[in-house]
Parts: sequence; C-alpha cells; structure tokens
Amino acid sequence: MDWKLKLGLAAISFIAGVSLSTFVVDREGQEVSPGQVANEAAASSDTKDAWAIRAALEQQISRLEEENAALRMQISEGKDNPSRRRTHAELVASSEDLMKRRAAALKQQDIESLLAAGYSMDRIEQLWSLSEQLQERRRQEETDRRMRGLPVDSAKELAWFYGNDIELRYEIGDSEYEKYLEALGRPSSVAVTQVFPGSIAASVGIQPGDKIVGYNNRRIFNMGELLAMGTETRTANGRYLVEVERDGEILKIPVPGGSLGIKSHTPVIR
Repeated sequence: MDWKLKLGLAAISFIAGVSLSTFVVDREGQEVSPGQVANEAAASSDTKDAWAIRAALEQQISRLEEENAALRMQISEGKDNPSRRRTHAELVASSEDLMKRRAAALKQQDIESLLAAGYSMDRIEQLWSLSEQLQERRRQEETDRRMRGLPVDSAKELAWFYGNDIELRYEIGDSEYEKYLEALGRPSSVAVTQVFPGSIAASVGIQPGDKIVGYNNRRIFNMGELLAMGTETRTANGRYLVEVERDGEILKIPVPGGSLGIKSHTPVIR
C-alpha cells in the first residue's frame, strides 16, 4: 500500500473513532436542520417540547455511531481489498462531515437543555460568546507570560484543563455558573470515587460518594481547582475547611494543607 494512503487511513481512522453526530428528525420523521429545530424550540413555551427534541437528538446521535462504525469497517476492509478502498480525499471528506454534524448535534443538545432550564436564546448566545472571549483572553495571557519568561499560573491552568469555560464563574457569579453547569448535565462539584489509604482524606473521614463543593471558603467546581488548592496549601502549617456534601447535608471538615488524596471521575470538559 502506498505509504501516503496508509498514513491518511491511519489519521482518518483516529478521527473517525472520536467523531459522531447527526441531524435532527421532526415529529413526522423528516430530516431537518439544527437551525430549524432551534427556531421551533425558541418559539415554544412548553419545556416538554424541548425535552422531546433532546430525546430525538440523542436517538440520532446513537444512529450516527453505527454510521461511524461502518466508516471504520470500510477503512479496515480497504487495507486488504484494493478494490474496496476509498481515496484519501473521500475518507477525509467523510470524517470532516461526521465531525461537523457531531458538533452541530451536540450544540443543539446543549441549546435544548438550557432552554428547558429557563434560559432564553439571547442569554445562551451571550454566555457562549463571553466564554469564547474569556478563553481567547486566557490563551493570550498565558502566551504573553511564556514569552516574558514568567511562570505559568498553575492554579488557573489546572482549573482550565478540567473545564475550559471555568472563567465564566468570575463573570456571571458562582450561583449562575452552577445553574449553567447543571442545565448542561455537567458536574458542579468533585465526586469522590476513591480515597487513598494514608491520605489526608482518609484521616478526616472523607468517603467515596462524597461530593467536595468547597475548600478554604472557596467554591470548588472541578478537580483542577481542588488540585490547585492542594498545591497552594502544601507548604503551609495551617488548617483549612473542606466542604463536603453527603446525603444532602454539607459537612465542614478541617484538614491540613496539601493534596487530599482522592480519586474522582470528574470529566475533562473541552
């Protein structure tokens, strides 16, 4: 096999492996664009319609997984059967199309979720525009710091790694940011899945199933923020309050500085 084609197939196989998307179907089973669905949802005051559309989106995203699997099969078969090979350009075009459709469907999913939570389309667009501006500003600031030889702000870098829109909290406030995350089905705290033996967490009774929502009187939204706080207090001699949600109650537990020693399945949001 030509080495260029082999390289192209490998790249497309990787891209296709993470790409899934679809269009939305209306109530009659006809394919419609995400923009049409957005207009219909915005015009409706019935939140049940928004959730119905979201369900349709999820169903179609599932259908696209089958389409993606078929594309991967074609790539695999093409390695052993030259007559069934698709050209590099065809594979690139198919993968790019899948990625665009996936992005459109996921964006539409988020719109429906936010509409159902009471957000208006104007507010949704404002939040997304603001988030993009803040992310660009952060990238520029970090680039400037590196060019000037200044150390990276590890606290902000860790928080941003786990949620690239984390800086929205500083603009819209913790209360609305929490509502925003929950509307999108994203975690707004650090869920403890494992406590390491001999760790600070183990010594103070933190348990799997707990949710860490605060540290040293600061609201914590993701694992990056918690790791940063542990790094900042590692060399201190004081004690700090960790706020833990357990069985619907908030416990305030004093801990020494440093990493708590927990594991969490909190996802990285990019």
